[in-house]
Amino acid sequence: MTGARKLGLSGVLLSLFAACGPVARAPAPADPARVDPGPTGEPVHAAAADAGLPPPVAAPDVTLYTLREAIADVMASPLAFIGTGEWTGVTPYPPCAYRNDRVIVLDNYCTTRKEISTFGIDVYSPTRGWVEIYATAKDKRPVSKTPRSQYGSFIVTSGPVPAPGKVEMELTFDMTYQEVERYEGVRAGAGIPSCWQGVHAEPASGCNQEMPAGVGRAFRAEHEAFMKDPPELWYEFARHIIAQRRHPWPKPENFEGTPEYLSGRAIDWARQHGLQLMQFQWKNVGNRKGWFVPVSATPDDGFIVIGNQVVANGVPNTSGEPVVLRVDKASDVVWACSLLRSDFFDFEAASFVPTPDGGVIAHVLAYKGEGSGPTNRLVKIDSKGSIVWDWIGRGTGGANSPVAGTLQLTRKGVIHMTGHVYLDGGDVEYAWTGDVDATTGKLVTDKVGARNPYKRKP
Repeated sequence: MTGARKLGLSGVLLSLFAACGPVARAPAPADPARVDPGPTGEPVHAAAADAGLPPPVAAPDVTLYTLREAIADVMASPLAFIGTGEWTGVTPYPPCAYRNDRVIVLDNYCTTRKEISTFGIDVYSPTRGWVEIYATAKDKRPVSKTPRSQYGSFIVTSGPVPAPGKVEMELTFDMTYQEVERYEGVRAGAGIPSCWQGVHAEPASGCNQEMPAGVGRAFRAEHEAFMKDPPELWYEFARHIIAQRRHPWPKPENFEGTPEYLSGRAIDWARQHGLQLMQFQWKNVGNRKGWFVPVSATPDDGFIVIGNQVVANGVPNTSGEPVVLRVDKASDVVWACSLLRSDFFDFEAASFVPTPDGGVIAHVLAYKGEGSGPTNRLVKIDSKGSIVWDWIGRGTGGANSPVAGTLQLTRKGVIHMTGHVYLDGGDVEYAWTGDVDATTGKLVTDKVGARNPYKRKP
């Protein structure tokens, strides 16, 4: 799990759209996209302690941590509580961290007052790798007591132990809660290969591009039967995790009307639909002062959300397609607007602000090339999901390319941006402010200010 709990599968492949606008749900493909499908390899006999689980299959070239192994490691000895607390980008239920003599475990929903219909566990082994397990039950039923046939999502993702030097931190059993959070952040951002198997909106099976050929076939053979019809040990495992939950996180009265509830709902929806949310401006969710946010409620009890579509129809998208979506009360997409442009190499769909006409103005960090810095981009989208104007800031991501850190739609009808810029030939930041007219998308002001605005030490 990382800050915004990224993972999932979308029933809407946004890159198929010729333009932004209302969404008609595309039917699932007859044969969902897969990487290296089909069983292969010779089975290895499971240990007696793992009876009831499907036998593992040897994977060529790379040894992935299997769900069978992760469950066995978690249940091998008692779990000791490490801690809970704020986790960047995660609300309303921060995770709990545990350890035993084999693994560190994150229970992503440990601070709920009762078992809910979403279950997410991350298991980290210093010798085997990492596994993410994610399940949702239909009709708000508890996962541990609900048959697999009544699940909406059930998926496992696995990656190997990071290669030496790939991650700047080493996983150790004496980590504090804050150190576990930091490790997960640097691990998730290191681009480590992984494979997945299961179902979100539809069947999902595959590996990302860096994984050696044949690993996907072996991973599928190991997990396909388990994910379709898990043995009783799966439910024992879920109950074992839930039994550790003795750390309630206080939530306010009238919780469904709070920014925390909105953030949590959007995070869960994003995870189920393959939308990666950026860790920008979460503190501003629910504000009424025009500050840009990653998610905002709509009058029909739905929400608007911005992020990068990293998985769609079972197919991973390495960089992610920047997109803004409006989602209704039933969690269906009303409209979707892709923010791709052919003149940029990559994007981070960061935040937006709702506008009085029912639309939004989105902020996107756009990158001209691999390794370049970002360029500011603002996109006005109307109430039906169509682009009205598209403003690109100056520069190409290097010197003299301002980067906005905070954005606000003011009462004067301008988007006021504050941030920094590097000047020609320099490696010191200078303060920068800019204003763009919210109606026309035209630049109003562009000013460079004092040196070293963040007071960084040399």
